[in-house]
Amino acid sequence: MRIIVIGASGRVGQDVVKDLQANGDHVIATSRHPQNLGDEQIALDLHEEAGELAKQLPDADAIVFTAGSGGRDLMGTDLDGAIKTMQAAKQKGISRYVMLSAAYATDRSQWQTPAIQSIRDYYIAKHYADLYLINESGLNYTIVQPGTLTETPATGKATFADKQFTDNAIPDVADVITQATHANNTIGKVILMHGGDTPIKDAIAAL
Repeated sequence: MRIIVIGASGRVGQDVVKDLQANGDHVIATSRHPQNLGDEQIALDLHEEAGELAKQLPDADAIVFTAGSGGRDLMGTDLDGAIKTMQAAKQKGISRYVMLSAAYATDRSQWQTPAIQSIRDYYIAKHYADLYLINESGLNYTIVQPGTLTETPATGKATFADKQFTDNAIPDVADVITQATHANNTIGKVILMHGGDTPIKDAIAAL
């Protein structure tokens, strides 16, 4: 597959690029300041309008969105930037779109925990980006919602269920995104990801 990774230079994005390439995919890595990642590199500024983004994006089979501002530009990048890439995908005829989100971003009833309250504005941005993808984009979406990202070794395992908020190793999150991108049974689903004991391949197959 030809896959565009938006936000390829980020913590999760770099691992996604490596995993996709290991899978045999042709990866077009995009970021605001391109680095030596993927098979092709494209400079992409998410502050551009959707039509301009569509002109810059090459033809592809799927888009994986892992971009984030680290809290510095939540409206411009995490919300509006994400939505504009969905609109650009629609204009380009790229129907498959996989979004990296955050645990319970679409479920406001879970937002009272201290962990979420401390980054509430981030959750608001992710909430409305996710809802646009689900309800307005017209794309074949998958949303991956992990818990707190940790720079720890991969476990190769996960649980996809509504349970107590947990951490997730970044390599495991990248693995879920990579496998979900290729699994048709993940289309139209929100994957609430926690640490667990089930091999990721089996957890995805069971969705």
